[in-house]
Amino acid sequence: MRRAGPGLQAALLTVANGGSQALLAIAYVVAARTATPDSFGYVASAIGLGMALIGVVDFGASSYWMRSLASGEMDLRGAARRAFWKGIVAGALAVAILFATIILPLPTEFRAVAPVFLMMTCAQLAQVPLRAAARSELIAFAIVLSRIAMCLALVLFLFLGVDPTVGLWLSLTLGSGLEAVLYLVLTPRGHRYGPGDYRYINPWRGSAHFGIYSVATSFQSLDVSLVASFAGPAAGGGYAAVNRWTQPLGLAVSGFTSAAAPFIASATSFRSGWRVVRKAWWMLGLAFLSCLVAFGLAPWIVPLLLGEAYSDSVLVFQIMALGTVPALLTQPLAVFSQMRGADRAVGLVTASGIAIRLGATAALAAAFGAAGGALAYALSQTLLAVVLGVVFVRAVRREG
Repeated sequence: MRRAGPGLQAALLTVANGGSQALLAIAYVVAARTATPDSFGYVASAIGLGMALIGVVDFGASSYWMRSLASGEMDLRGAARRAFWKGIVAGALAVAILFATIILPLPTEFRAVAPVFLMMTCAQLAQVPLRAAARSELIAFAIVLSRIAMCLALVLFLFLGVDPTVGLWLSLTLGSGLEAVLYLVLTPRGHRYGPGDYRYINPWRGSAHFGIYSVATSFQSLDVSLVASFAGPAAGGGYAAVNRWTQPLGLAVSGFTSAAAPFIASATSFRSGWRVVRKAWWMLGLAFLSCLVAFGLAPWIVPLLLGEAYSDSVLVFQIMALGTVPALLTQPLAVFSQMRGADRAVGLVTASGIAIRLGATAALAAAFGAAGGALAYALSQTLLAVVLGVVFVRAVRREG
């Protein structure tokens, strides 16, 4: 099958990721409507914990492997060896977690942590060669098909009388398993993991700075807790009600960055790689425009969706919409710099930037409430974009 161009790949991946989030949200709604609030809360927490473990255990390894495969620094045999040992570690951890959730006095819903973590890790492992081959259009197909299968499986389980909380995590696990199989099948023969070499190797060797970047980024989710702690629960609620609304604004940039990364990594220089992917630059412009539109519509959108009780959240959302503009630049600047070998600088700068953001969130929330938390986001993202811009320029200049 002929490879699609970077622009089409980015567009398809954006649509697939957006559709995937929508289908997952629908599955959650269906399960929530048929389960008790307590049991649904437990299973949602278990699934969230399983998903969080994926990033912690991966610690940037998959991104490092992708860059190394695309640039020729690592062959498929070496990648397969690392993937095998990471799979062994993940499997052992999943077994230990399963035993712990059975033995400890925890709600039975927490037994979902292990299978969700293990199957999603398998999908992550299987996706790496396809990413390195710059076949994001095939990744998009696998994502959509697996999510549709997940929803159909949930409906079937509910029809058969399976407990909705069990049906939710079981369908999510089966969907992730199907996703892994699709990645393996869709990967072109010349890009599949090489023949087995099972001698032990540290699967995280070389990925430390990718891992720092990944873990530091995940710490941003602490912002809600900090606002609630330093400005009170009411401010925390007003902030939490809208702070995740900016995520859809970045879908186009995420799609563009993910699709462009292997092209940038495999190029002889950034300039030659950019000539290949620049046709998709319009997605960045679309994302910036959506931020401005969100800012302008906030006085109508927030009361319409949340009610007049959340009128103070209008200003919060407006500040965050403007703060998302520099945030949209940080992802491509960071990833493209990583793809050109500046992963150490990106990891350290990002970790420092997130630490500054969390400190500013506590200080400004104490002074200005929910709006202070939003202001900390906007200011820290602006600072991070500027510093990552310097890192990126230096990485490009080193190439001559």
